[in-house]
Amino acid sequence: MNGFVSTVYIIIISILFVVLSFILTIAVSQSMLKDKMTVQKRLTSFFTKEAQKISVNPKGKKNRRGQKEKLKLSQAVLTELQTAGILIRVEEFATIWLIISFVPSGIVALITGNAIVSIILAIVGIMIPPMYIKKQKKKRIAAFENQLGDALVIMCNCLRSGLTLGQAIENISSEMSEPISKEFTRVCTEIKYGTSLEKALNSMSDRIGSYDLMMAVSAINIQRQVGGNLSEILSNISETIKSRIKLKGEIKVLTATGRASGIVIGLLPIGLGLIIFLLNPDYMIAFFENSIGRILLMVGAVMETIGFLMVKKIITIKY
Repeated sequence: MNGFVSTVYIIIISILFVVLSFILTIAVSQSMLKDKMTVQKRLTSFFTKEAQKISVNPKGKKNRRGQKEKLKLSQAVLTELQTAGILIRVEEFATIWLIISFVPSGIVALITGNAIVSIILAIVGIMIPPMYIKKQKKKRIAAFENQLGDALVIMCNCLRSGLTLGQAIENISSEMSEPISKEFTRVCTEIKYGTSLEKALNSMSDRIGSYDLMMAVSAINIQRQVGGNLSEILSNISETIKSRIKLKGEIKVLTATGRASGIVIGLLPIGLGLIIFLLNPDYMIAFFENSIGRILLMVGAVMETIGFLMVKKIITIKY
């Protein structure tokens, strides 16, 4: 009976693997032809009258709504990738995500026939790319915030020496290192292509998602509308940002013990279970083969998750 169940699992996973490979091939081919099709559609919309009929047609409106939703989703994913500093397209990220999610689990299922291990590998593969993007995004935003105070000081010095705000932004993009230089270079590029300074700065603020940057951008936009001494305003904001960074470092030191406790609570049961599995596999396999053992594992996983979240809630300080 166990051999029959394993064979069924292998067949199901093989079918899923083939289907996902087919979907992956279609996605890659569509991404390669996407730009060409977009150009053709734009040309036909300019030089033919059929586009006007399609725009009046309700079905065309429904199709356009679906395309807008897809564009919003792809734009959101692209923004996350750019904020994290990962320079790949959305289609390439989706392809990598599918490969990491299902290829290792499919290979393990075909070789070993163990459904539990393959499912665990699939779940881990699905979780890895978003977690990696979140980690890289958090790391890059922290590096940006650490450079923002010095960037505002450079901007103040440029304004006091008689340069314009646009020239000050170009000075930051050329003199400072990444990631702040790259973001300000993008602002300069958007301005050169016709975007207003306020809109370019707001776009950078929305893309980065930093409270310190939002405060500086709001001060610049308000000063351009009502007037005032911008260099003095930016100098005060720079001092505030540096004080916030110093306070953040002190809080991180004070909560180091709590963070270490959360890591131990989360990883100790998993590590202990792996060690016991290596030393005595029959002892751990009994938990998976017995219904009571599965229930105990689920209860333990839920309790560990609750404990980890409680510790994280305690040590997370908003300021």
